[in-house]
Amino acid sequence: MPPFDFVGPYELGEKLGQGGMGSVFRATHAKSKEKVAVKIIAAQVADEPRFRRRFDAEIKTLMSLQHPGIVKLIGFGEEHGQLFYSMELVEGESLQARIKREKKIAWRQCIDTAIEICTALKHAHDVGVIHRDLKPANLLINSDQNVKLVDFGIAKIFGDGQQTVVGSMLGTLDYMAPEQVDSSSITVRTDLYAVGSVMYAMLTGRPPFRGKNATQVLDMLKNQPPARLDLIDPDLPEPLIELVHELLEKEASNRPPTALSVAKRLKAMRAGLEKLETMRSDQTNALEELKKMPTSVGASHEPEATMPPQNMPDGQQASNGTSPDTDITKNSLDSVTRFSGDSTLLGQSEIKEGRTRAEAGKTAESIDRSRTQVAQTVVTASSSQDSFELAT
Repeated sequence: MPPFDFVGPYELGEKLGQGGMGSVFRATHAKSKEKVAVKIIAAQVADEPRFRRRFDAEIKTLMSLQHPGIVKLIGFGEEHGQLFYSMELVEGESLQARIKREKKIAWRQCIDTAIEICTALKHAHDVGVIHRDLKPANLLINSDQNVKLVDFGIAKIFGDGQQTVVGSMLGTLDYMAPEQVDSSSITVRTDLYAVGSVMYAMLTGRPPFRGKNATQVLDMLKNQPPARLDLIDPDLPEPLIELVHELLEKEASNRPPTALSVAKRLKAMRAGLEKLETMRSDQTNALEELKKMPTSVGASHEPEATMPPQNMPDGQQASNGTSPDTDITKNSLDSVTRFSGDSTLLGQSEIKEGRTRAEAGKTAESIDRSRTQVAQTVVTASSSQDSFELAT
């Protein structure tokens, strides 16, 4: 049950979630009947003087964010001594809930989700807003399976430093960047570290660091590298592995520079990997067709090694003194593989087989010829990271 029936013009309904900063309720505007989500800031947070000083100004800034990948803020106010703000209601689930249910997210879906996240971040970064608290719980998946970022920039209202760590942000240690722990400069690359953490969680089912307590997690966050993704799942594409670990670099300067550059790399990677998957599938199908082809002609007939060679229809003799029925004509496979720059191109070849059958000892000769053409794809793939990167 909500603590009050109304906050401002909104009638509160069921609780949708709760976190360190407060609780979220489904709500309805009393006059317009618009369905929204209302977040009531927790009392211990709202009573912090620094928070109250920043609340109005920061919420007004966040209301200026207009992007389909960002949950829209609608209004804010204070009721019963508690601060609240209203926002777009997203019907769906959080990425955190999906990871918990599915354990791991397929790498293709991980790439798609990361592209959506980076596109939304690019919009916010362009107007000077940094999320600071990007995590699966703050990524909502709507009924159309599109990702929307929520609680954008709210963490800034708390201020930086140790207060952020020991206060409402405690549950976010799994995804925050090292520079957030010691009050270092917060930049757009801080959000990009969080993108890497979220991608790591999607691919493995867990964040990069796990410890028995917050102190242990903080120590690993600052001093230890995360376990390599290829050691956890060797089937992950190498370019994806390298990008995630680049995003998780301790030094911000070693990470990609912008959300736009990451989005471009992910899009190029997706296109390259999809093409590679298609070519591999074509190759597999071609090989399966080859396996179905007979390895010799007339193999079902008994050889007649003692029979003298007979004249072939064109006057030629069968080889090795054997029956023409067992003389195999050529079966050739010509393949061409072309490698060009940063992408793997398809080499195509045709396989042609001619078969001739003749029965020895008969004056009437019968020839059964069949020709089968099978397209085969031979793939030479370049899996290095630079094959899929775009210059920023």
